[in-house]
Formats: sequence, structure tokens, C-alpha cells
Amino acid sequence: MFVGYPPNCQNTVNSWNLATSVANFNLDEAVTVYPNPSSGKVYVRYQLDNANPVQIEVFNATGVRVAMTDGTAVSGNSMVDLGGMSEGIYLVRITNNGQTATRKVVVKN
Repeated sequence: MFVGYPPNCQNTVNSWNLATSVANFNLDEAVTVYPNPSSGKVYVRYQLDNANPVQIEVFNATGVRVAMTDGTAVSGNSMVDLGGMSEGIYLVRITNNGQTATRKVVVKN
């Protein structure tokens, strides 16, 4: 990209320098939640491009947070035990570096 400024001043910017790893990294593609349906234990696997903290939250159908855990590794496999919860649909929300991914999981006891 070429930018001209009067009088006779100019500046050249390489667009490839403007890209950041955050713009290229998609948390939604880096997260897997399994098994689904689950009898209680739900595993969250992630592979990140940074070492920032990972927060995993689980919400019931009415939006109440029923579980929460934190992770710190670039890649990991965290377990959330929903064995004491009622059967139903839960949302697993993973947050890292300003991005959020949400997965739906069914609990069947």
C-alpha cells in the first residue's frame, strides 16, 4: 500500500506487517469437547497459540454457571465433572486471550 502526503511526502506500508497472530488464530477451531452425550465427565481439549490463561465455564439451560475451571497450558485436556447435575443440555464456554468458544453438551445419567 502506498500513501502520499502533501507536499511531496510519502509513506509505504507493507500490509503483511499489519497482520497479528490474534487475527489469524480462531479459538473456536482449536477446541474440542467430548464425549457428547456424556454421563458426567466432560473433557475439553484445546491447542492455543499463546500461554495466556484459559477459563472453562459450564452453564445450565437457564444460564446459571454450574462449574468453572482454569487452565494455563498452551495445549491441554481439562476435565469437568457434571455427574451430579441433572440430565439436560449444558453450554461449555472456553475463554482465552479475548476470544470465546461455546459448545453444547448433553448430560445423560
